[in-house]
Amino acid sequence: MNIIILQHIKIEDPGYIKDLMLADGLNLTTIELDEGEKIPNDLSKFDGMFCMGGPMDTYMEKEYPWLIEEKKRIKEFVVDLKKPYLGFCRLYNQVQLRLA
Repeated sequence: MNIIILQHIKIEDPGYIKDLMLADGLNLTTIELDEGEKIPNDLSKFDGMFCMGGPMDTYMEKEYPWLIEEKKRIKEFVVDLKKPYLGFCRLYNQVQLRLA
């Protein structure tokens, strides 16, 4: 199983959940958005998406311009591809904003 993890700040990683997923043999791909890494074009190869928290809010696109693309890609993953998504902290709000 392939899981994509969208991370927004170094210290906000999946922590113990990551350890459990690795122990279960899941393949994890972490995208550090705050470091300029891009979300892969082909999201269909992933079976699930985790979005971690961070100090920014969903409306802070001017300060964090990568939020614009991230929101589009979350919607693509959940709505178009109909794949499972788990958002932590403010990222839970991403789904609410995109699917409302």
